[in-house]
Amino acid sequence: MFTDWRFNLRRSNAEPVTQLNVESRVDKLFMTEKTEELLSFFCKLSAAHCVMHFSLLLQWFDSKLLN
Repeated sequence: MFTDWRFNLRRSNAEPVTQLNVESRVDKLFMTEKTEELLSFFCKLSAAHCVMHFSLLLQWFDSKLLN
């Protein structure tokens, strides 16, 4: 179903945080668009719990592009 991208949404057991990880096989722009779509969807469901660690994910994605 998600051949070009995937995501994982999880709640922390130790902190009041929900983490969204988005990965793409296409490119950084595509991943950013999908992330924005997901955030919009999840924020509509629960604005108070919409938290993401996007900078760490972008660093990971950039490292994969360089390899």
